[in-house]
Amino acid sequence: PSSKQALLLTAAEGAVSSCLQAGTSKLSALLRSRWPIAVLLGFVHKNRMQGVADSSEVAIAPDGVESLGFESQISLSADGAAFVALQRSDDIYPWVRYVARAMPSEHLHLELPWPAAAPDFETVREEVMALLSHFPVTDYPSPSNNEETWKTLCLVCNGGTQDPTTANATTFAKTPLLRFAPALEGFIDLFGKTGRVRLSVLLPNGMIAWHPDDGLLESGRLILHIPIQSSLGALTRVGNLMLHMLPGSIQWADYSFPHTVFNADPGLPRVHLIVDVKAVDNDAFERNFL
Repeated sequence: PSSKQALLLTAAEGAVSSCLQAGTSKLSALLRSRWPIAVLLGFVHKNRMQGVADSSEVAIAPDGVESLGFESQISLSADGAAFVALQRSDDIYPWVRYVARAMPSEHLHLELPWPAAAPDFETVREEVMALLSHFPVTDYPSPSNNEETWKTLCLVCNGGTQDPTTANATTFAKTPLLRFAPALEGFIDLFGKTGRVRLSVLLPNGMIAWHPDDGLLESGRLILHIPIQSSLGALTRVGNLMLHMLPGSIQWADYSFPHTVFNADPGLPRVHLIVDVKAVDNDAFERNFL
């Protein structure tokens, strides 16, 4: 019943977290299971051991992937895009089949170029990590925040405060934190008109449950992710896609579709800079990114 689905998903997510925390034997059993995320985890773990992440292009079909509704090819481009797996159907999440039928993958996910006018990624990364080491993050206020593992730090938010909510926001303004990160501030300025800009931190073994972002298409907004710190265990599902986004890239996905994130790394938080771009009549964004 629909009234029980959220409880069931939460229980399943808790069971997975317990397996990951329990040690190698249970983790190995999990990776051999038929859960789709577990299959991709096994794939990236295997390839990491073989050192293929340094290859110019990878296309490998993990064992049993077709039976889980995935396309047989999972690819990685070395210019910084992402591991991308396509899913044809899913017995648990019914929207996957309809999205797969209706939408080509390039309409769901795209990498944008790093602007020539932008500071180099390492400078941006250093300033982000310095902010996180000096200022406290807060729990992101969402029912999708599983066991309070999703944290946030506002850079441009409601009234220039650390309030990350948008429901009652009247103006979005820079927070005082950007005074300590001039390169990061300059990078954000390249996007032109924006709504909320924040650092999203997903703790080890953390999960953001399935949810859509409302009002994106109606308001002409694009949600862009710039991975700052990640590992091969940090996975995002959007519609019928499963992604691992690489640090140092700028990634767009259509988050108006249901999406979820799982950080299976036992020790490394997943850190993304998330920029909510107001794309309509935004000359700076078109000039720098399109």
